[in-house]
Amino acid sequence: MEKNLITEVGIKYRIIPTKKDEYILIPMDIIEGYSVGDIFYSEDVYNTLGNPLYLEEREYIIDNIRTIEELKINYDYSDPTFVVDYYFCEEQDYFIYARIIDNKVVSRKLSTKILQSKKAQETYEELQGNPSLLLNEDALTSLLNQDNLDDIKRELARYRHSLGYFKELTKTDAATKIIVENGGIKRIETNARIIEDVKPTVVKTKSHIAKSPSISVSGLVQYITERVFGHDDEIKLLATKIIMNYTSTPEFGTEPLLIVGPTGTGKTETIRAASEYLDIPFIEINTPNLVPEGIHGASLESYLNSLKIYCNGDLKQAEKSIVYLDEFDKLGRNDLNIKTAVKQILLKFLEGGTFIISDRYNTYNFNTRMLNKICSGAFQELFEEHKAIGFETGAPKPMQFSRQKVVDADYYGKELITRIHSIIPYLPLTREEQKRVILESKISKYLQKKIRYQKQFNIELLLEDDFINGLIDKLSNSEQSMRDLNNNILEYLALPEYEILSNPHSYQRLTLTKDTLEDKKNFRLQ
Repeated sequence: MEKNLITEVGIKYRIIPTKKDEYILIPMDIIEGYSVGDIFYSEDVYNTLGNPLYLEEREYIIDNIRTIEELKINYDYSDPTFVVDYYFCEEQDYFIYARIIDNKVVSRKLSTKILQSKKAQETYEELQGNPSLLLNEDALTSLLNQDNLDDIKRELARYRHSLGYFKELTKTDAATKIIVENGGIKRIETNARIIEDVKPTVVKTKSHIAKSPSISVSGLVQYITERVFGHDDEIKLLATKIIMNYTSTPEFGTEPLLIVGPTGTGKTETIRAASEYLDIPFIEINTPNLVPEGIHGASLESYLNSLKIYCNGDLKQAEKSIVYLDEFDKLGRNDLNIKTAVKQILLKFLEGGTFIISDRYNTYNFNTRMLNKICSGAFQELFEEHKAIGFETGAPKPMQFSRQKVVDADYYGKELITRIHSIIPYLPLTREEQKRVILESKISKYLQKKIRYQKQFNIELLLEDDFINGLIDKLSNSEQSMRDLNNNILEYLALPEYEILSNPHSYQRLTLTKDTLEDKKNFRLQ
């Protein structure tokens, strides 16, 4: 396949016919896979929006396809899990109105967010040719109980704006009546059909697991150690601290943590796994890029606001999330006035302060007291006899690390570093541990592809030892993580996948060899 077979995601829509040749598409889920023409390949095979026959014959369809890399650029975040979840969170606020005209699909994406009620029920309806808004008793009481005149004006402005938007919907025959309740659209009526249960049936992506009925520290340790290798003792300590934070109350608050260790040792994957096991949101912040509120750039307040959006506006859920401050060491070495101000902001953040965040309608107080606040960095100079940041090819050497060294090396002063209650070191991975990540870890892209190839194509996927060793050697000279190693494997599988898709049922085994490292065209398909 000529285009990169970088993992793509597409929104899965439920197709609801309203009348002949007209449809409403409701977002239900986000699916990972890749598209070829009008086919989207995932665990199941879907059609994409474009062919009129698919609207008439299918129950579901895929549209608004994006690559992971595109989402990273759009949202300026490096964490693929977050950008995928954030993208779906945004797309839930839209449905698609599609018509078939001259045997072609003409579609329009329509926003529902502007019609979202804050509390009580609102009904938007066309009465005597005019768009009208009906408020039930609770909605009217809520408006009349506003003490602040500005709040009343703001709410009336929202109603007026929503009516204007509803008027546009009626022009397309997409809706003649919309009932909004408890923050979402409950019912859509068109000229030909009434649609109930408009809200998506899935509000999390595949990257999340269902919340365990019996959260435990041993369960968390097992979940992480199935994905991250080489740090069993450290993971036990981390899991204990995270569970203590997770089960705490505002009376006691949470304890900030700091993980130190070279790139590629599994620090980020550990926290991502904890987020999945506990089924709580996780946001990754590039600490050196932070700026104070009011200055152009990414402020801590903007990240907290994004976290609230990610939680579908649930402030309480956002305040119990995981905030991961990556490259925490690099901010410490920056003495610019603007970065000094950020360090003062982090003092308040780590202690559990209140930050003011805003959306288009309201201002909120975001309290960080109950957040799982986890900092991470290489702190390279603090590893005695560990000079390189890349992969470690030999056995780990004893590491001497102390809180005082952070101060002595001029990373941070005592005022800030003492706010962090536990410091947990991650030593470099040995070669054998790196191999295990590829061959055994549940986050291994190789294992995921191996299972998929067997199920979808009945093809066995193999990596020769020389390929694995060569790939590790290649990454040893750069500041890359095991995530980068996983992505490299996907790149080497792009051309073989093109051959497999072009010649179905022709092969039984795919092998990547040492020669594949030198030329991606040199793979064995048998």
